[in-house]
Amino acid sequence: MNLKSVKFVAVAVASQIVVSQTLASELGDALMNGKVSLNMRLRYEQVDQANIANTADASTIRTRLGYLTGTVSGLSAFIEMEDVHKFVVDDYNTPSGGVLATDLGPKNANFPIVADPIGTELNQSFLQYKSGKSTSKFGRQRIIRGNARFIGNVGWRQNEQTFDGFSYQNNSENLSIFAAYVSNRNTITFTDIDMDTSLFDLSYNGAGGGTLTAYYYDIAVDAVNGAFWETTGLRYAGKSGPLSYALEYATQDRRDTLQPDYSLVELAYQFEGFSATVGVETLGSDELQLTPTTALRGGFATPLATLHKFNGWADVFLATPSDGLEDSYFKIAGKSGNTQLALIFHDFAADTGGLDYGDEIDFLMVNPISKEFKIGLKYAAYSAGDPASGESDVDKIWLWAEFGF
Repeated sequence: MNLKSVKFVAVAVASQIVVSQTLASELGDALMNGKVSLNMRLRYEQVDQANIANTADASTIRTRLGYLTGTVSGLSAFIEMEDVHKFVVDDYNTPSGGVLATDLGPKNANFPIVADPIGTELNQSFLQYKSGKSTSKFGRQRIIRGNARFIGNVGWRQNEQTFDGFSYQNNSENLSIFAAYVSNRNTITFTDIDMDTSLFDLSYNGAGGGTLTAYYYDIAVDAVNGAFWETTGLRYAGKSGPLSYALEYATQDRRDTLQPDYSLVELAYQFEGFSATVGVETLGSDELQLTPTTALRGGFATPLATLHKFNGWADVFLATPSDGLEDSYFKIAGKSGNTQLALIFHDFAADTGGLDYGDEIDFLMVNPISKEFKIGLKYAAYSAGDPASGESDVDKIWLWAEFGF
């Protein structure tokens, strides 16, 4: 080997050492200079249901602890643990939970259900890559699309819903593109459900002063005999002065060949820190005649939604009735000082058949004591309609305190 070759090798080795040391230093800085997040929510829930003998009383505390690393060449990582425990009062029934639910509480049919099983799990764990206006995530993650009507995290429950898979988001000046593949759903009851689900939506905010969103959600759940819901829809929402509005329509193809549809018409008026909203949301029904005397009927389904947010906080209509659901509502919401207030009235009816499902009044008050701490009160009173609906009166009340940073 001549002298030039020796010098070249020496320079190459030295350069590699410098690069390796620099990369190691960046990785070390990313790991050490990350951001810790903490959220704790102590909540009391009471449920009085007319067809169940006893009133449920449940107090639980939820703790989330997370860590987001710094960024190296656009790459970062996030991990978050979640723990739910009973706190003093536990006179309630709980839904069935998965293997991670360490204590489901009293399984007593004489008490109404409070859907907060006790357990500990890895809530989120993903690698993230950011480049320009694009963000990609791989791993267990929270996914919320739009107003969470079709895809959400069920954030109201103590154990939130997360998903295992890959997601991609790109936000340009007027266009937003989202795509994801989900292989597993981690439910609020600590249950893992295998999925083969594709999510896609596209939003354009230059459409006549509003935002036009097209979406396609192909939800396949292996654990339900290969059931799937293929939903395609279009939403337009905008604002003109104090008026805001939303129009939406979607169709759904199901494994059983039913094809129900969905529609929303909503109008809101803003005044002095408050808004008054009126709307009609319809989860339609479809029927397939199997024989001259028998028929299959089913309603529009939203299995991955944040269901508590819609159709009343009493959670009577978490599953769409087979005759569909028409929810006509009126809402006043806003702030008085720092206190957030909301009052909502719902009138429920079947999409087909004319059945009266009843009505509901909901009330919310949230007071932020500081940036990190807030307290809240929430109340829901559902009054059943026609006896043929099979529903019963339900009253629910929640008191909570939440701390986070």
